[in-house]
Amino acid sequence: MIRKRFGIEEASNMLDHSSIKMTEVYAERDREQAMEIARQVG
Repeated sequence: MIRKRFGIEEASNMLDHSSIKMTEVYAERDREQAMEIARQVG
């Protein structure tokens, strides 16, 4: 949500990640989880 609204740099800062790559890893995991939930719910 933060990434969509403020950008990847701000999301990385808020999460206190040392690199944007780490933030992207977590964003990818969240997207996969959201897709799985959507598949199950319909």
